[in-house]
This record gives sequence, C-alpha cells and structure tokens, in this order.
Amino acid sequence: MSADIERLGYIDALRGYAIVGVIVVHVAQYVPDLEWPLDVWAVEGARGVQLFFVASALTLMLSWHARADGIAAFYIRRVFRIAPMFWLAIPLYLALYGLGPRGSAPQGISWPHIVTTAAFLHGFHPETISSIVPGGSTIAVEMTFYAVFPLLAASLRSWQSAALALGLAICVAGLLYPATIEIFHHLAPRADNDLLKAFSYSWFPTQLPAFLVGILVFHLLREFRGVLARGALRSGFAVALAVPIVMPLITGSMKILFVVYTLDFGVLAFCLAQGAGSRVLVNACIRYLGTISYSAYFWHFAALWALGPLGLDQFGHDSAVKWPYFVALLAGVFAVTVVLSSITYRCIEAPMIRLGRKVAATAAVKSSVIRPSYRPAE
Repeated sequence: MSADIERLGYIDALRGYAIVGVIVVHVAQYVPDLEWPLDVWAVEGARGVQLFFVASALTLMLSWHARADGIAAFYIRRVFRIAPMFWLAIPLYLALYGLGPRGSAPQGISWPHIVTTAAFLHGFHPETISSIVPGGSTIAVEMTFYAVFPLLAASLRSWQSAALALGLAICVAGLLYPATIEIFHHLAPRADNDLLKAFSYSWFPTQLPAFLVGILVFHLLREFRGVLARGALRSGFAVALAVPIVMPLITGSMKILFVVYTLDFGVLAFCLAQGAGSRVLVNACIRYLGTISYSAYFWHFAALWALGPLGLDQFGHDSAVKWPYFVALLAGVFAVTVVLSSITYRCIEAPMIRLGRKVAATAAVKSSVIRPSYRPAE
C-alpha cells in the first residue's frame, strides 16, 4: 500500500450499506404502523451503526500496519477526520432544535452538554450522549475507540487473541448492560428507565464487540487470505446476506440480534475482502455513498427535520397503506442528504483529511529517532 493507503472498494461499500440502514430506520420512525415485515426490517436498519464500527476497526488496522508512523500521527489523522464535521453539526442542531428538553436531555441543553459534546466526552453520561447532535452517541463511541485503539492493536496480534477478546467483550457487555442501568439510576436520578436502557446499549463498553470483530477480520485475512475455497467463500457470503433478512423475523431479542448481526458483518467483510459477492454488493453508487457516509450521517437528520412532517396527515396517519409514504419520504431524504453530503465532503471533509495527513506526516518525522552514522576514525 502507498503512504496514503489506497481506498478499498468493499470497505466503502460496507459504509454505504451502513448509512442506508441508518437512514432507513430513522425514516421509519416518521411512519407509524408501517406494514409487516417492512417495519421489522426497517427497525433493524439501526444495525448499520455496528456495520460502521466493524468497517472502522478493519480500516484502522489496515492503516495502522501499513503506515506504522506512530501514535501521535494516528491521533492527528483521526481528529482531522472526525472533528470538523461534528463541530459544525453542534451549532446546526442547536439552531434547529433549540435549547429546550429533547433527546437524552429531558431538562434541556446547558453548557455542560455543549462542552462535553465538543470534547467528545458526551458518551459517558445518559443525559449527554445524544443531547445535541442526533445520533451523537455513535461519534462518542467511535472517538472512544480511537483513544484505546493503539493499545488494542498492540495487544491483539493474532486472530486467536482477537477471538478471545471478542468472546470476553460479548460476555462483559451482556453482564454490564443491566448493571449500567442500576448504576446510572443513582448517578442520574432524573433520567427515566427508557433513557438509561438506551444509554446502556449505546455506550462504548456495549459496542466494543463490533470493533473487535473488525480487528478479528483483519487478522483472519492475514492468516487465511487465499486459503479458503471459492465455494466456501460464496457460501459464507450467501449466509451473510440471508441472516439480516431472516433473523428479525425469528426473534426480537436485542441481545441476540446484536451478537448475530455483529458476527454476520464480520463474515460479510471477510468474504467481500476476498472477492466473494463483490459483483453483487460493490458498485460505484454504493461506494460513493460510503465515501460521503460521514457527512450523510449528520445531514440525514436535518433532511428528516425538514421533510418528515410533510404530508404525514394525508399519507401517514390517515392512510391505511403506509409503505408508499415511507418510500416517498425515504427517496426525498436520500436525495437531499446526498446533495448536501457531497458538498460538505468536497468542501470540508476532504480538505481536512488532506491537512490531517500533512500534519501527521510532520509529527511522524519529528517523533522519529534519527541516529547519525559515524565513519570509523582513520
């Protein structure tokens, strides 16, 4: 790989499908009583967040091992990649929604909410995790993962160690979920039980298994790339496609679906990385959507804010058939989101990414130890 790390089509595609899922579930929230099974599948679009995390961890492992330019350079690139758009989203949604009670801030927005959000520390309290930027919990979890990533990359050096860590993380997350609710009942007495459940599910310790799946896939690709037969890869790909369709119809258990989907995304990434199913899932449109997916994550909430209430009384509540309104709203949100995201990607994201690379390269050079060579005395 080059110093800038070539873009991998299947990873962009994974991000593209992840943002599709996220947009679908949020559009469905504006269409009550959506028909079965569309309502079941739409709700599971929320698993796009875990797909983002799997793709993120896999990408960072590829970059970390290809660049090998140190922790300082890594953190600089991550800040320049994530911070600019997120910091712009803060005033945008403060302007759209105001300072009143909303989201995870039932008592309204205050300066502690703003400061902790801007510092990416909002993911450690139920009243701040998504208080300002809709879906801000995902960004908080992502930045927390960046903070611990060098330690994970240095510790998990084989697929066996990554698999062991994944198993432990799943067990810990299952045990920690109810404990977190009880703990924050005392730390945040104003928060209701639904808010505490949402927080316990959304914060970093619960989401860690998704990142570990991405790390595991990286090591499996190093160990078994080119080893498995094409038939086995195609079978794995077929199963990976079938699971998201079938599983929501079998069980509604959040814990079961979280584990199954997360592991399934790992299988999907592994198969796509080796070419299985790439003709089916990897194309120019979905890759482009994956490229602008970070901007799209922020803009689709604004698009829904503008378009969601339109026509709801005529085609939503009062209509016996809801899916046409869902499809129309989805198309409108996608159109607005893609246009705005394309602009901010080219004008904000891409320039900041390039600047971050330059600053990181300078930091990497300064932190490297250069030992002068001496000629033996004549």
